[in-house]
Amino acid sequence: MIESPIKWCHISDAHLGNRQYNLIDRFDDFALAFNKAVDIALDESPDFILFTGDMFETSRPGAPELRQAIHILSKIKSKGIPLYIIQGNHDTTYSRDKKYGGDILDFLEDMELLTYIQDECIPVMKNGREIALILGIQYYGKRTSKALMELLNNYREELERTDVPKILMIHAYFEGMRGNVDLRKRQLPHLFDYVAAGHYHMRYEDPELRLYCPGSTEHVSSTEWQSSSENEFADEKGFYSVISYCDESQMSWKLDTKYITYKVRPKRQVRTEFDQMELESIRNKTERILIENDTHNAILKFVFSGSYEGMEHPFVNLQRFRNKITKAFHADIISKFKSISTVTWKPQSRRDAYEDVLREQFKMPEKEIPPYLSFVEKLIKITEDRNYNLYEDVFDKFVKKIQKSQE
Repeated sequence: MIESPIKWCHISDAHLGNRQYNLIDRFDDFALAFNKAVDIALDESPDFILFTGDMFETSRPGAPELRQAIHILSKIKSKGIPLYIIQGNHDTTYSRDKKYGGDILDFLEDMELLTYIQDECIPVMKNGREIALILGIQYYGKRTSKALMELLNNYREELERTDVPKILMIHAYFEGMRGNVDLRKRQLPHLFDYVAAGHYHMRYEDPELRLYCPGSTEHVSSTEWQSSSENEFADEKGFYSVISYCDESQMSWKLDTKYITYKVRPKRQVRTEFDQMELESIRNKTERILIENDTHNAILKFVFSGSYEGMEHPFVNLQRFRNKITKAFHADIISKFKSISTVTWKPQSRRDAYEDVLREQFKMPEKEIPPYLSFVEKLIKITEDRNYNLYEDVFDKFVKKIQKSQE
């Protein structure tokens, strides 16, 4: 067993090429965030770096994001630090790419910028000796459990005989994370000293299982804007720096994990619920809220919901207030309302009520309403006399005439 500590950094989900909100600035943000994570990781002087999937937003990235990746990965190569990567769901490519020479990660491996682990076990070497053993599995989604068991069976002997730290690299949703579960915790074998997970864009860890997920290098969606309070901004992302050292008393490897954060563009959600207010009051209050929360260079999401008084259309369009936001980098305004009418309309007579039904419910032109009022009067009389058989006959004729007039 190696006596000296071993150090690695674990980064995930860069999503290079993500033109979020169709803005070129967000395209740059994702590259800047990944670049910042790599720079800080290099300052940690690790023995190697792990990247657990979704290097790019799509499996066929364009030239701009590919150049970004080459520039950032070249800095790692220049330091002589090995980079190990697995496939994520956004890296999943068409089978014909493999048939005719490989995918984009194969290309980057050909450039000697990384080591692409594809359902295999690879030793990590330093100064001619093995310092760690990595088992990397591709993205399988709901088939993850079955694929992992098959892979373990193929490499179990090699995993059990080694005395160096054993690392599993996997891109999957685990039980306990938000969203659909790809792998239950009980399905995770206790063979590994460190489980490096990707796919989940928020930080997640389970020290008992030695499971660690650093989250994405930039916020991919508003569900990731985690903060202790809605009044605070989500402006940090991060990665893991891990030191593994030998516990001689138990002849096992212990972990010292550190989550290192860095700043990204600030984001914030503002939720406001209105309770039976008049529309004009809602609009006035909305304008104040937008102006009060307008923040320089931030991404904002406003969610307005509740109920309002009046008979207007239930869709309350607040988009016209977008021009009130002048400092923020980008803002989404979402409105979800329902109308609660406080006005009770009382017709002067039952005849007037039937006339209103013809006009409002059947959309009958004014000039066609009078001929049908005689039917209405018969219906009123029949209802009062409780002669239901005759009522049904006359009512059927009444409905058929109306339907025919609409053809």
